[in-house]
Amino acid sequence: MLRANSRYSNSMVVLFGLESLVFWAVVLGGGFLLFEGKAYPGQYAVIHACLVLGLYAFRGYDPVRLKNRTEAAIAAFQGALFGGILAVSILMTQFPRIPRPYFIPVFFAYLTAALVGRLIWSTWFTKKEKTTAAWIVGDENWKNLLSDIAAGLGTAFEPLTFAALPDLEDLPIPPQNGKKNGSLLIVADPEAIAEPGFHRVLNRLGAKGMSVDLLPNLAERALGRIPLEVAETFRNHYEVVFNDLVLDPVQRILDVTVALGALILLSPIMVLVALTIRMESKGGALFVQDRVGLDGTTYRMHKFRTMTVREEANGKPAFADKEEHRITRVGRFLRKTRLDELPQLWDVLLGNMSLVGPRPEQPAFVEQFRESIPFYDYRHEARPGITGWAQINYDYAYDLEGTKRKLEYDLYYVKRRSMMLDLQILLKTLEIMVGRRGAR
Repeated sequence: MLRANSRYSNSMVVLFGLESLVFWAVVLGGGFLLFEGKAYPGQYAVIHACLVLGLYAFRGYDPVRLKNRTEAAIAAFQGALFGGILAVSILMTQFPRIPRPYFIPVFFAYLTAALVGRLIWSTWFTKKEKTTAAWIVGDENWKNLLSDIAAGLGTAFEPLTFAALPDLEDLPIPPQNGKKNGSLLIVADPEAIAEPGFHRVLNRLGAKGMSVDLLPNLAERALGRIPLEVAETFRNHYEVVFNDLVLDPVQRILDVTVALGALILLSPIMVLVALTIRMESKGGALFVQDRVGLDGTTYRMHKFRTMTVREEANGKPAFADKEEHRITRVGRFLRKTRLDELPQLWDVLLGNMSLVGPRPEQPAFVEQFRESIPFYDYRHEARPGITGWAQINYDYAYDLEGTKRKLEYDLYYVKRRSMMLDLQILLKTLEIMVGRRGAR
């Protein structure tokens, strides 16, 4: 079975392994493990973990970014620098501390390995992709989506053949060679699954070495979202999945712990932001507005104000691009760095929000979208978040089509949410904040 970016995923593991090998080779070969007659493997393990975390946070293991040589080099520098600062901050509490003459050569060796490795990867893996012979049980209307899926898998579907189930009985399977990933059968018609002989045909093809996958599973793995056309075609499957979801109590415990600690640590910054807002324009520092949260309930959301106060008393809700003329200079900076979201930590403590989840919408928008977009209400099966899967994968939605695309990412998160996915989202959010790639 093909995995999303399977060719790239294996190479990322190799890249990680080589960097780790260089790190520990320098530590052991350079005699840096021993300090004052005692070995400190734990401290170097912390340094290594911080450096890896830094590269991950700044998309140093993201094949999409690494295909560009300049971006690959920037990712190596950003990730290693952030990881190094994080490691130093943590090790400041350790005694005895690893001296600078020990830390610096290890850090620069890892930075060099990260930089050289990514430049080599960028050169080698941007060569012509391998192709995959694909047969589709379904309609030819899936052709455009299948092209996107193939790109997400790091391949191309060549040849791409549409066939009915009876046609598969005598299907010749081409031999695999160096230019092909193999053969793949994609079931894009839910009615075909119920046809007599379906499983017999699949077992026969599987025995011949062909991979078989359902379109929903393949689309989710390759695209990181649930295309609405796929959800509508496989409606029965997705309705069962979304109706059986339950909230994880561990997530709530972590939300409260992290939000409380962040409010304490960031309170000086929040006070400074509030004062700056008040000095620049009239009106309060906070913006409070009704939003729709878990199970469709309405709550009051808090943000730092980034726009001038409306003159009229009853302004109608509008997409942000229609309101851009009202954004203040301070507000633009706060949006780019996402500092305007900090007051929502209070909403997390109150239980109205989570650190990670679909972004909450205004009630008027929700009423409009639930009438025009299928599956929209299922995004309310999770608490709304300060950041989310849709926020790190898609720009701001300025219209109905953009809202549909963001919903596809939200549905993916609601279906597949986990602690590891939340961690990935938080790290990506950090990279966006530092890179100032925030919302409008």
